[in-house]
Amino acid sequence: MISRKIASQLRLKSGDNVIMYSLQNPPRPRKLTVAGIYDTQMEEFDNTLIIGDIALVQRLNGWGADSVGTYEIYLKNFEKLDDVSNRLRKLLPPAVYLQKVTNSFPQIFDWLIMLDRNTAVFLGLILFVACFNMISILLVMIMERTPLIGLLKTLGSPNRQIRMVFFRVGLHMVRQGLLIGNLVGLLFCWLQFQFKLIPLDPVNYYMDTVPIVFDWTIFAMVNLVTVIVSALILLIPTLIIIRIQPIKALLFKK
Repeated sequence: MISRKIASQLRLKSGDNVIMYSLQNPPRPRKLTVAGIYDTQMEEFDNTLIIGDIALVQRLNGWGADSVGTYEIYLKNFEKLDDVSNRLRKLLPPAVYLQKVTNSFPQIFDWLIMLDRNTAVFLGLILFVACFNMISILLVMIMERTPLIGLLKTLGSPNRQIRMVFFRVGLHMVRQGLLIGNLVGLLFCWLQFQFKLIPLDPVNYYMDTVPIVFDWTIFAMVNLVTVIVSALILLIPTLIIIRIQPIKALLFKK
């Protein structure tokens, strides 16, 4: 199997025969058949990687059936990469070279770290704007209902009770906004997942379309954090209710 880029450079297609030379002294040619063409959209692999029969490599190098040049170890939990690497270095003989995938392809992982950082900044800006808008809306509501606040205070309602009324109204708007936002966002994600509407440049992004992963744990955490932060922010504008005097509030005109 060869990459689409190599196939294009050599003008090959699936099913074609090709002569491969093993770099030995003297070079040893072998006639092989292109069984398939892959496309990872990553130049690090597409420029150099050819997938073939390991038995052929073993015969050309005079190896036994149990001899290989490299082992690859896959971890279920990528966060344990450094820990497992350190443990393996203590177990392996000095002649065996151990290299982490983060060291083999540093540019890819640097790019992923940059994406994660941009995502955090983007979500932080969205949350900041949303909180700012909620404070503005709640302040406007309090100003419009200043006579009502004065009347409630005159009838004996404590500040805490009045604050909770406006707090619950603001929290209700947050829940409605999250419900509508989640439905619209999930709809767009589903459309992108099914129809690949938004393309990307593979040279810069290592993929040809915006990927969609439905991680419901992260989805729930984002919503929960949004509700908690919004609830805490909504307590700030209600503090103005404490400073409203009943007499002036009853005389307040819109």
